Amino acid sequence: MPFKTPLGRPFFALLIASLMGHGGPLFAHGFGERYDLPVPMHWVIVAASWVVAASFLITPFFKSDVKTSAHFNLNLDASIAAFQAPPLHAWPKRLLMGASCALLLLSWSCATFGTEDALMNFAPTFIWIVWWLGLSFACMVFGNFWPHIDPWMGFYLFAKFVKDWLSSFGHSPQPKASTVPFLKWPKGLGRWPACATLLIWCGLEIVYPIAAMPHRLGLFIALYSTYMWLGMLCFGAAQWRAQADGFFLCFELMGQTRQMILNSMGSALHPEPAQRFALTTLTPPKNTPKQARDPLSTIALVIAMFTSVLFDGLHAGPAWLVFEKFSSHLPFLKQDLNGFLTGTMGLIMLWLILLLVFTLVCALTLRLFLLVPQYKRFQAQLNFSTLGLACSFLASLLPIAMAYLIAHNFSAFFIQGQNIIALASDPFGWGWNLLGTAHFYPDITLIDAKLTWYVATISIVTGHVVSVLMAHRVACHYSEQLHALSFKAMLEDPTLEFEVTTIKPWILNIPMTLVMMGLTAMSLSIIAEPLTNSLSA
Repeated sequence: MPFKTPLGRPFFALLIASLMGHGGPLFAHGFGERYDLPVPMHWVIVAASWVVAASFLITPFFKSDVKTSAHFNLNLDASIAAFQAPPLHAWPKRLLMGASCALLLLSWSCATFGTEDALMNFAPTFIWIVWWLGLSFACMVFGNFWPHIDPWMGFYLFAKFVKDWLSSFGHSPQPKASTVPFLKWPKGLGRWPACATLLIWCGLEIVYPIAAMPHRLGLFIALYSTYMWLGMLCFGAAQWRAQADGFFLCFELMGQTRQMILNSMGSALHPEPAQRFALTTLTPPKNTPKQARDPLSTIALVIAMFTSVLFDGLHAGPAWLVFEKFSSHLPFLKQDLNGFLTGTMGLIMLWLILLLVFTLVCALTLRLFLLVPQYKRFQAQLNFSTLGLACSFLASLLPIAMAYLIAHNFSAFFIQGQNIIALASDPFGWGWNLLGTAHFYPDITLIDAKLTWYVATISIVTGHVVSVLMAHRVACHYSEQLHALSFKAMLEDPTLEFEVTTIKPWILNIPMTLVMMGLTAMSLSIIAEPLTNSLSA
């Protein structure tokens, strides 16, 4: 399909291929330019792994005082509740949201009524490249500004404004009643709808090639818009976005990760207690609805972000052919000629594997607390659990997901994204030249294999290093909790014959660091394969 990313080779492709005895080369998504590395590839892998290891080795020298240690908290509910619709006098914001609504309407019109050639239709390039990749990169750099340009929210607010305006004739206004949702969010549902949204989006892009079929893309826009507006109407806009809007939550997670990194850098340069983060991932905010307190669904949502990046490379690589050959022997897949059911099963399996790996790492981290002689004495008061550790370490996964998104889609955005200049003049593919740019041709030399390799390498190594440092700060929090509790117990009962006990943060961070080192080595080797080997060889 024309919108495959040029560097989609996740580590699972190499892992599965090696486990199945498959030694074939892994090729890129149509990126056939060869680049000779200045040093042997294994040197690069070893050096990158040691950079990640070095970031772990220096963590014991970081100050871990409870007053300055940062416990990274993904407070999605509070950030969503804080968003307010722009007032009537804020015409620039309303104009910006109106333009976003117009682009959504244009994209649906082009996909529905325009040419079926995806390369000549405005909708596929705008949605998959400009909106999805461009907005993701923008949220990493500038923070999450999607709430202010969300077209589905824009149409909803406009419809609500018209409704309130019409109902004001002959009746006293009732603003409070108009904001009360019809239904309460089902208990235990959590953010599973948002997680499902991201997985479906990934499946539509890769398994079911909707990007190459504009008419089906138009149908998806219509169905998703209906889904969004009905959800906002039934459950309220704020509650719906907090629980079911996968795109909003994805952009919000990227924006919060950016802010965490900036705050952490500021805290390191100016270590003042006032600049530390708010502590509580284990305890949700008091104003959070009880129905929203489902940590497992939030963990699954973050893992779905990983899956959406990694599955593209797995599905396009030789390892996928091995998986298809194996799965074809299953009775319920023998009639799956198009591979849709097989692809869906592979997507769900990858998501479950990633979720299982992260859970096992957190379970192993929890076992490390048993190294403390007096841990069992305070176990009931600390109330540590695998799920609690997973919630706390969850934010440290996001820099890796963001790094993979950059590494796998950097060249696609800057090469394929140039097509929007020509498509803006002829959005329907009917031979128009509205802006005089219909004959613009992308400069394919703008991003070469050398630059792609350096960007991918730097982003992957940097993402893993930042994740190691973030995980260390979370480990500091748990170490300080155990230290403070044992110190308090000793003060309350001086007859206790034991010293103040705790566990070193770097010990708690060992399982996560080992996994990150392995991911760094495998991801770099996978990315280097298509760039350092000729496709014609």
